[in-house]
Amino acid sequence: MMNLKSLTRSDRVWQTTLLFFALMLAWSGVKDHEVFLAGLTGESGPVSPLAWQIDSLGRIPWLSALIRFCLVGLNLFLIYTMVRRYELIDSLSIFPIFFYILFSACYSPAYSANSALVASVLTEVACINLFDCYQTNNCRIQVFNVFFFTSLAALLMPALLLILPLLWLSFNWINTLTFNRFIASLTGILTVAWLIGGLCFLTGQWPLLLDCLRRLPDYFDFQTRTSWQEILFLSVCLLVFIVAVLYRLNKFYSEKNSVRGYLSFLVFTWFVLIVMSLLFSPLKHECLTLSVMPWCIMTGHFFDANDNWASRLLLLLLFSTGFFFFFSRFLI
Repeated sequence: MMNLKSLTRSDRVWQTTLLFFALMLAWSGVKDHEVFLAGLTGESGPVSPLAWQIDSLGRIPWLSALIRFCLVGLNLFLIYTMVRRYELIDSLSIFPIFFYILFSACYSPAYSANSALVASVLTEVACINLFDCYQTNNCRIQVFNVFFFTSLAALLMPALLLILPLLWLSFNWINTLTFNRFIASLTGILTVAWLIGGLCFLTGQWPLLLDCLRRLPDYFDFQTRTSWQEILFLSVCLLVFIVAVLYRLNKFYSEKNSVRGYLSFLVFTWFVLIVMSLLFSPLKHECLTLSVMPWCIMTGHFFDANDNWASRLLLLLLFSTGFFFFFSRFLI
């Protein structure tokens, strides 16, 4: 019987997955175009004025799909770089990339906004700089970059401002948050604030910034409409992640200290983003877009280390529910 590692390297599996991914891009491009034309008012979107400017490219379906393809490719490159550079998985595994494409192919709502993909790229760059701080005495530049890129992502998703205090708390898994590093983090945040404030001053667009801040309380909304097909697929994804985390806890001390710190930070990041998707239901899909990075790495970490009947059954369940959810949306 073919093992899991051979399965993910199988041409047929990759061809099928990429075909679903291409269909997702085409389908979401057409749907975004219809939604954009139906709601074309010239006002900023529900996330932020900058995000609205990026997502307004939906008026041209093929251009929006092309940009989305490039952004997903950039996310894949950064995830692969992260896995290789910090040895998050023992072998040269392609599982994280495979699961990222699988999720993006099956769950198109998480990739309906190009601005969320840009925010995902920025948070991954911030994560790489954070991991570079491990056991490094002089890492103020990396700390500055972490909070600078996270603050840039917050321009697209203002709710990410809540993550900044959590970064100070979780930083101790990677290194010690000294006073100098804390000042460097504040400098990174203030640099973005100074840049956006300067641009608003030069262009006279202060109302846009104030409007963005006024909308923050509107994100708190627990009322969300979710189909049972979506609940089924996301529940299976949650199950796979929980199993991966439990496996990691069971093998916690068999991994290197650095990998333990990195994976702990990824699990914490995923948990925060999932809580945000529940608290801020208007931003549910954007938060899920950002949560795919830790999900695919942890899922890849689990399936790379386990090849038995239980893991194969779990992978089959993930495949079947994902494709079922895809077709349930595609045929509507």
